[in-house]
Amino acid sequence: MQNDIQTKAHEITEIKAIAQRERQKIFALEKKVIDLQTNYSELQRQGNQGSKRDNGSRGPRDERGPKGGKAYIADCGEHPSLTGAITIMTEGDSPRAFSVYCKRGWTYIFKRFDGSINFTRPWADYKRGFGETMGEYFIGLDNLASLLKERNFKARFELTTWPPATPSSGYAEYSNFSIADESYKYRLSISGYSGTAGDSMQGYHNGRQFTTYDQDNDHENSGNCAITYKGAWWYNGCHQANLFGIYARGPICPSYATMYGLVTMANVASAKHS
Repeated sequence: MQNDIQTKAHEITEIKAIAQRERQKIFALEKKVIDLQTNYSELQRQGNQGSKRDNGSRGPRDERGPKGGKAYIADCGEHPSLTGAITIMTEGDSPRAFSVYCKRGWTYIFKRFDGSINFTRPWADYKRGFGETMGEYFIGLDNLASLLKERNFKARFELTTWPPATPSSGYAEYSNFSIADESYKYRLSISGYSGTAGDSMQGYHNGRQFTTYDQDNDHENSGNCAITYKGAWWYNGCHQANLFGIYARGPICPSYATMYGLVTMANVASAKHS
């Protein structure tokens, strides 16, 4: 019996090691895709600038596609009828190209609805983004900062309760939403609440820097909130919202998720320029 237990434990360890290696391969491929998209869009932008110099008529953002539309858009608000994934290019001196999910003019910052993507990740993953645009994903802090830099945006969080409760869903919308760049640890600026889910952001998380388990920028003196609550966020000391926390699947709500009452089974956040 003891030998069987040891054998099974060894098999589990091997399977976990294999899974970790495969995840690393997936992350590397995701980064390669993003890099290729960025390089392609940069080459396209340079080509458009060359066209402008040649004919003196149109700038790079006015370049027209085969049907007269722009070759790319800066955010989903420029294509409000679109629902699905698209590659956008942000504006400014250092534009970035990356894939996002669009719906009714909203640019989705992140989506969580089935727990298929692990959100307990290091700083580097949050910096560049992760997941699949048509599934669960996070846009990436560098991409988000670039997106929010050139225009005024509002944010909307849509939540579904678990375990089931009445009401079963709610939303929180904020009329002002931006983050700083990495040099300021992606400091959050959020205000102007309206909605049905209650405010868990502007009153407690506004002005806070981003924290992951390997980069502690929170205001908790006794430890790292990302380690304690198994996630990442603009923690204060620690949180009233933890939407990047662990995605629980069981019938009982974990104690670390019930501290403030509302637990989310599915949640999304999106931004729209105002």
